[in-house]
Order: sequence, then C-alpha cells, then structure tokens
Amino acid sequence: MEFSFMTHYDQRTMATLARVLRKTVRASYNRRLRMVGLFIVAFAIFLALPTGGRFSSLSLFTTLLPAVVILLVMAYEDRINGGFALRRIPREKRQVLSAFNDQGYRLANGSGDTVWRYDNIAQVAETPLYFVFLFDHSPAQLYDKTSLEGGTAEAFRGFIRERTGLEVQYIK
Repeated sequence: MEFSFMTHYDQRTMATLARVLRKTVRASYNRRLRMVGLFIVAFAIFLALPTGGRFSSLSLFTTLLPAVVILLVMAYEDRINGGFALRRIPREKRQVLSAFNDQGYRLANGSGDTVWRYDNIAQVAETPLYFVFLFDHSPAQLYDKTSLEGGTAEAFRGFIRERTGLEVQYIK
C-alpha cells in the first residue's frame, strides 16, 4: 500500500504542532506551568485590591499588566510557539512531499530527500486536519489530511497503527 501527502508548513500548521506537543509530550510540564501562571495572576489581582480605600492608577496598572500579559500568553501559547518554530524552518523546507510504503517513508523538500523507518516513531497523534508523528530525539512531523492520496484517513490510520504498533491518539 502506498500513501502520500503534500504538507505546507505555515503558521496554522506550526500552531497545530505546538498544540499536539503541549497535549502529549509536554502535558505534565504544561499543567504545572499553567498552575504557576494562574497563581501569579491571582496574586496580582490580590495585590491590586485597594488598601485603606485608596486606588493608585499607576500601581494598579503596574500590578495588573503582568497578569494580563500572562493570560494572553496562556491563551495564545500555541500560536506564539508555532510562530517561533516556523521562523527556524528555512523557506525551502516548508513544502514537504511524503510517500509511505511497507518498508518506511520518504520525505522530500527543497533541500533533499530523507528516508525514515517506522520504528523511529515514538507517538502518533491525529487532529481534525493532520496526522502527527512524535519522536524521542528529533522534531515532530505533520501530514496534511486534505492532501492524502492513496487511500482514506481511516486506511492510513490503520496502516500506521500496523507498521508502528502504536495507537493513534486523537487530539482536538
């Protein structure tokens, strides 16, 4: 069986990758980090409460500004992390053609071809738009479902499950 994908790495793709990493590999770390962030926000709100009936707009601003920044970063962390990751990918490597067969799979981009074996994959995740391969010691790889050729997403999911021996984790 042969499957192929054409994936373009852009802001949306990289934000999806950041979300998948946050919900799989970095889940416990991210949970602790969010708890610390929410504690800091709660503490800032507590400090902003007036003491002795006086409100100082400058102290209110300097106390609540970090809390607002932390909340914004928490709300948009996947987009922020995806944007920084995208900047590290050269433009010629942002368009990737992937071909899967029984022995392994080949990735071709503007700088050459790479052949991968299925036993290198540590985790497999799926989102509504992408399949994601996670590795122990290298960056993750995304595959755009809308460009899938050679079968359906269900057939590819079964193919990867059979080749890797890993369950595909669905992530919203």
